[in-house]
Amino acid sequence: MPYFTAETEKDYGRTDEDLAIMNKRYDYLVDDIKPVNPDEGQTEETRSEEIQTLIDEIRSQMDSATDEERAFLSYLIDCENDEEAWFDYFSDAGYKFYGAGTVIREGSAEYAIVPEADIDDAFKEYAEQYVDDCILPTMPESTRRYFDMEAFIEDLQVDGYGIMSSYDGNYEEITVNGVTYYVFRLN
Repeated sequence: MPYFTAETEKDYGRTDEDLAIMNKRYDYLVDDIKPVNPDEGQTEETRSEEIQTLIDEIRSQMDSATDEERAFLSYLIDCENDEEAWFDYFSDAGYKFYGAGTVIREGSAEYAIVPEADIDDAFKEYAEQYVDDCILPTMPESTRRYFDMEAFIEDLQVDGYGIMSSYDGNYEEITVNGVTYYVFRLN
């Protein structure tokens, strides 16, 4: 039975996505709290205090999370079923994904999280960079001026946004607080 519910979190304005993330973390960690054992100094009171500390920590971290971080955690939980997924397992990679999205690093893996409002701009920047790095250098200088960037981008969009994922060509759509995010694994 989930600990965090719409009723227990009514004062916090949690979404269903938030509750799913919080309950996944709670379920993962609550088992680490030792059962009541007076011989080891663990009483019902000390166990209750440890559980309350855990609950307070989960709430605090959710309160300070960005929507991009929440989208990433939803992605991990939904797609990879990563029980350990939590804010301290990843970090901002320190650069933007084609000028639009946040890049998050989890271990050696990097993921881009791009809001739906920015995905077309990121796609255009990706296509322009691809042309500049891969196509134009192979063309004779005299023919480069005939290259139609807009037509190329339009044709490239037929393949969808997945081509921006250098890992596997796929992406996931995750909605957090009414905003859709595109999540791409990059490596």
